[in-house]
Amino acid sequence: MFRKLKSLENLPKGQLAGRMGAVIDLMTPLPIEIWFNENSRASDVRFELYIFNLVTAKILLLLDRGFYHFTFWLQLIEQ
Repeated sequence: MFRKLKSLENLPKGQLAGRMGAVIDLMTPLPIEIWFNENSRASDVRFELYIFNLVTAKILLLLDRGFYHFTFWLQLIEQ
């Protein structure tokens, strides 16, 4: 992108790193929440607390295998 856009040619090159998590409304494909952790080696479990704060009854969550704590799943089911 920096090579193709001449307007970015003289800007200092940065390095993207970190871990992102997002909650997306599947009906509108718009994000509801976006979280960022600067540590690129951080685990997805860092976002568990944020998920607990969003979850309500009758909500459908699609999570990947990065959420591996059994206690997280038990607490999520109870909530």
